[in-house]
Amino acid sequence: MRPSPEHPPAPRQSSSRSPETEAGAGENCQAALSAPAASTSAKAQPGTAHSASASPNTGNAATANVGMACPNTEGPEAGAPETGASDRNGLEARNVTVRFGRRTVLHDVTAGPFTRGTIHALLGPNGSGKSTLLRAMAGLLPSSACVTLNGEDLSAMSLTARTRKCLYLPQDLPAPVHLPVLEALMAASHTGGGFQAPQQDDAVRDALDRLTQFGIAPLALRPLDELSGGQRQLVGLTQAFSRTPEAVLLDEPLSALDLHHQFAVMTVLRRETTARQLVTVIVLHDLNIALNLTDTVTVLHEGRIMASGPPADVLTPALLRETYRIRARIEHGADGRSFVSVDGIA
Repeated sequence: MRPSPEHPPAPRQSSSRSPETEAGAGENCQAALSAPAASTSAKAQPGTAHSASASPNTGNAATANVGMACPNTEGPEAGAPETGASDRNGLEARNVTVRFGRRTVLHDVTAGPFTRGTIHALLGPNGSGKSTLLRAMAGLLPSSACVTLNGEDLSAMSLTARTRKCLYLPQDLPAPVHLPVLEALMAASHTGGGFQAPQQDDAVRDALDRLTQFGIAPLALRPLDELSGGQRQLVGLTQAFSRTPEAVLLDEPLSALDLHHQFAVMTVLRRETTARQLVTVIVLHDLNIALNLTDTVTVLHEGRIMASGPPADVLTPALLRETYRIRARIEHGADGRSFVSVDGIA
């Protein structure tokens, strides 16, 4: 699979339904990572569930073609990985156009298919459309996207059914409440189709095991509202993996973490992605982590896909100059790992 520039097709005709109607529908999607519920119902604890909005905090409404049942596939878009019969086992978003007011953020983008059991990174400079694409795939923005997961049309599902299959973790977590981490994690495991332990002792043991996996077992009895931003992000990741989705969409999950926890989280993501055969898509800014710890990358710039494929093939000096406006080289260490060496601004 070699990278190639994207040549987007002509935009599809807009739906007649109002963006306000679709924006309201997006609120239910926040079960993707709502804070824990008091029971097995979808109702979340007050103050812990993050609220979906139709657009980022820009004050402008998002407008786009409204998602609908997917038509038959007409072939891959330039810049996206080539498709085949086996690509039904993965996540794909086709014809994604998103606008905020008069500004088009994504221009009829097709991303994927992102295959099961592998980690995929969305890369690009600030404002390139990475988080917008992730939210559109999660169904949190009104868009023209046709989204399929393992052969199922997510675009045609109810938001509740959709979020059971495809979990979304935002970069900015909701305001915490005074609830112990252990209790929050136990409640999260009972929502969204997650594991339900038959006995209380088993539920406690399972929650402690998951906290240990992410290296935060000492936080078990700490209230959520006393944690640092990075600690809360780790708890959010632990909650997400307490459930049983088929795909996880993570918006900059490493942004608030120190170096130790960045690599610890990537280790857990690799293990869980492989063991559960998940589709894992993450937004990253660290190109070195993308080079060494992900399977494929998709680079966006000004709302379009520049290239997609294996990191070593995509992250070339020419692409880094064009996309990030830097003069850089890809170096190779004695241990076989690659890293980006920046010489200056282009």
